[in-house]
Amino acid sequence: MKCFKKVMFGLMMVVSLCAFIPKAEATQLYVSNNRNGSTLYVAVLYLMDKGSNTWFAKGWFSVEPYSARSLYFNHAQGNTLWIHAYNKNYEWGGDRYFYVVHEAFHYDTHYPNALQGTNKRKVGFSPLYKDEYGIVNFFAE
Repeated sequence: MKCFKKVMFGLMMVVSLCAFIPKAEATQLYVSNNRNGSTLYVAVLYLMDKGSNTWFAKGWFSVEPYSARSLYFNHAQGNTLWIHAYNKNYEWGGDRYFYVVHEAFHYDTHYPNALQGTNKRKVGFSPLYKDEYGIVNFFAE
């Protein structure tokens, strides 16, 4: 019985200590699509590890016309997300080029050959920065 009490006490200590361990906050990307009749498709480039300069690209997230969506990136570091987006009439991008494919994807940009899918091509990504609330906003207008 003493052994059981010690084990239970140890488990309670571990559980209570875990409550005080700070959790990594996810980076939130808020995407608003104010375009008439055209679904918006978004790809995101984010820094995963500053020490090794590891970047990940992930897409495609869809946002229906006249709607919004919040996306969360649990391991993104820094204050910047890089965005490439398009709809049937327009394309948003920038001067930082990485590969994408037609299908959904998620890959470490150090290994572009690991990216599988059709219509593999380089597209430009544009930086967006966290606001005073720690949110990155993208408005397709």
